[in-house]
Amino acid sequence: MPNVNVEVLKEIKEFLSKLGLCPKLYLAYRPGRCWKVEVYRKEDVFKLLPLLPIKHSEKNRRRQLAFQLKNTAKFWEEAKPKVLALRREIKEEVRQHVQKAEAEYTRRGKLRKTEMEP
Repeated sequence: MPNVNVEVLKEIKEFLSKLGLCPKLYLAYRPGRCWKVEVYRKEDVFKLLPLLPIKHSEKNRRRQLAFQLKNTAKFWEEAKPKVLALRREIKEEVRQHVQKAEAEYTRRGKLRKTEMEP
């Protein structure tokens, strides 16, 4: 994610380097001078992933899938079916949650109207 505070990103890069990773710091966008720190190497990504405090279930599932595919899929075509299936699952779950939220919102709105009626 781009950031304009390059000093903070330098500290993050230094921290990642101390973990034995090879992060890259670069200017991502010229207007507003947004910078990025990224980790590209596969071995670095798999060192970093277990350290990240991921709370969202869909992101945890993506991390689990990455570890499942780590040694079995060397090319995108080998990983593609499982990655796309997970994306579809997550998209469907999001759709269902949105529907539930909309129904709850509508239900609450109707409750308030009946409560307000004399």
